Amino acid sequence: MPVLLKSSKVASQEGYLERSADESPFKKLCSYVVPALVKALSKESLPEIATVILDSLDECMKVSEHVLDEDQTDLFLKTIMNVLQKISSLSKSRVGAVEGINQTLPDEENGEEQKVYDKAADCMTTFIRTHKNTFSPFIGKLAPCIELMWVSLNILFCSHSVIPW
Repeated sequence: MPVLLKSSKVASQEGYLERSADESPFKKLCSYVVPALVKALSKESLPEIATVILDSLDECMKVSEHVLDEDQTDLFLKTIMNVLQKISSLSKSRVGAVEGINQTLPDEENGEEQKVYDKAADCMTTFIRTHKNTFSPFIGKLAPCIELMWVSLNILFCSHSVIPW
C-alpha cells in the first residue's frame, strides 16, 4: 500500500493524473487506503500480521499526511489503544507466570509483542506529527494511548529483567 500511495503522489505531483474539481486522485486514494488499514488492524489478532499492517499504516500516514476525518481518527486511536492493551495484558500475564515459577522470560516470547508495540508507537508518532496543527481536539483522546504505551514499555522492560531466585 505505501508503494501505491507513493507512486500516486508522484504521478499527481508530476501532472500525470487528472484532477477533479473537488479532490485530487491521490487524496481520494489516501482516504480509502489509510482507513482500510486501520479497519484491517482492528480485526487482526496475529502479532506477525499486525506488525506488517502497522508498518504499512505508518508509511501510508507519512505519505498521505492528514487524511483521517474525525470518525476515522477516533477509530485509529481506539485501534491503537486496543493493540497496546493486548500487548500489555499478554506481557503482564507472562511476567506473572514467570514470577510464579521463578524463571526468566525467553526473548522469543516477547519478540513479536515488542515489534507490534514498536510499530504502534511509530504510528502514534506519525499521527502526532501529521496532526500537529490540529492537535488540540485529540489531546484528550490521545492521553490514554500515551499512558498505555508507557505502562506497556515498563512491563516489557521489566519482563526482560526478571531475576530467578
